[in-house]
Amino acid sequence: MEREFIKTEYCKNKVLGEMVFKNREKLNVLNGLVHSCGHSIWKAMDETIRTHLMPLRKLRL
Repeated sequence: MEREFIKTEYCKNKVLGEMVFKNREKLNVLNGLVHSCGHSIWKAMDETIRTHLMPLRKLRL
């Protein structure tokens, strides 16, 4: 059940994940930019990778 949930999450976030990895240098330029809420864009991207993509490596999907 949990594995299926993670697979579903992976599919939803796969495009974002690939975009982040392919454009890492480009996105690094955005690191200085800050949302009005005070969070750096890159920090938000990093959180997404950590939350949705990193656990998948452990599962070897």
